[in-house]
Amino acid sequence: DDNRRRRRIAEKYLKALAGVGGVYFPEYGKGRESSYFFMPLFFERRDELANRLAGRGVRTRVYFRYFNKIYGIDTGNLPGAEWYGGHELTLPLNASLGDEELDYIIAAIKDGW
Repeated sequence: DDNRRRRRIAEKYLKALAGVGGVYFPEYGKGRESSYFFMPLFFERRDELANRLAGRGVRTRVYFRYFNKIYGIDTGNLPGAEWYGGHELTLPLNASLGDEELDYIIAAIKDGW
């Protein structure tokens, strides 16, 4: 089943990248669990990593950008929005992603950037 496969992929990302400097994981509230429809992680040098991964044939995406200045939005009630928007990078998380491809992506991240 696709949901089960995405969960296994997400768990492998989280386990393999735990303790890697400059990588941060999302936190879920108590009693909450992700469906892992997508895999947003946070990276200190997100843009450098995205470029490096693209150069190695790995497509990533930034889903959440910080647009307050463009649209004149007051983000006083969203204290983490700027940080989130500057660090979030969504990694490949498709049920058809094979283990070899997943290992390749993880190795590319761990190689540093």
